[in-house]
Amino acid sequence: MIESLYLKNFESHKNTVLEFSPGVNVISGESDHGKSSIIRGIYWIKDNKPSGASMVSFWNRDKKGNPKKQTFAEIVLGSGITVCRERSPELNGYLLGNVKLEAIGQGIPDEVTKAVGLSEVNVQYQFDRPFLLDESSAEVARFFNKTIRLDLIDKVQSKTEKFRKSVNQEIEAKEESIKQLTKIVDTFDWIEEAEKLNNSVEALDASIKENTFKTESINKLISSYKEYNDAYFKYKRINEYQFIIDEIESIISNIEENEYNKNHIQLLVDSYNEQESIINKMKEIENASSFIEKIDELSTIIDNEMDKLDSLNSLIEKYKEYDILIEESENETIELEQQLPDICPTCGAKL
Repeated sequence: MIESLYLKNFESHKNTVLEFSPGVNVISGESDHGKSSIIRGIYWIKDNKPSGASMVSFWNRDKKGNPKKQTFAEIVLGSGITVCRERSPELNGYLLGNVKLEAIGQGIPDEVTKAVGLSEVNVQYQFDRPFLLDESSAEVARFFNKTIRLDLIDKVQSKTEKFRKSVNQEIEAKEESIKQLTKIVDTFDWIEEAEKLNNSVEALDASIKENTFKTESINKLISSYKEYNDAYFKYKRINEYQFIIDEIESIISNIEENEYNKNHIQLLVDSYNEQESIINKMKEIENASSFIEKIDELSTIIDNEMDKLDSLNSLIEKYKEYDILIEESENETIELEQQLPDICPTCGAKL
């Protein structure tokens, strides 16, 4: 039920508020005083017609005929909801409470239609014929069918029948397809035997992969064995160098002894040089046969010591050669020890 109507700048109404009472309300007055505008305000909210700006009061139009300020028709429903159709520079649409809804063309937002709840049955125009009294029976029946939604039931039944026929046709097509597929499946009776063969092939393939893996592992072990075996023989050669080491140690001992002898000889040489100097001086003084004999003895001793010194120098050179050989052997030993594992791969003994 509409409780009130508010028209602002709408046709001849500048600012009009109408309060309606429950039951029948009568609007009376002289012609061209705005009675029809009241009904048109309600139609504008209900139907969103007209879509132009003809309802805008002449005092509210600009040069192009558009509203300068608000032009609206607003109703308050019994539920307390306010519905307003407005046309202004800011909005051309509806206000449902505080919610703005745009009116596109002559369309009406669903929220407005549900809130207002007015249909053709609820509206009687000024010059309409008496409601249903002069209509044909067919029109009356069509109206009541539409009112109680019998037309919707007919549409639903029609659509249901079409859907049933479509489903039956689809079922028949599926059944025929199943028959065809059954015939095709019967031609593939060899698949079970092929599946068994495929399983056998997969088992053989798995066995081949496993044996391939084992073969690769054996090859790796063989390669490791060869590496360890080569390292073992290199390590074995180290023992053969032991006698060289013993001989070198003996040479070192002789060298130390010869070094001592060398120092002693050097002292003798120095003494000889001193004696020779003295002798030379004494020769100038006198030819003493005793000194000459002593010089001869010293000369013999010096010759012997010089022979020993030559031998000693030869031993020193040999020592240097052995020292280089020892250093190379030690480096090779260190490299072999780094390559050898903690446990022998052949006998399992700890190295």
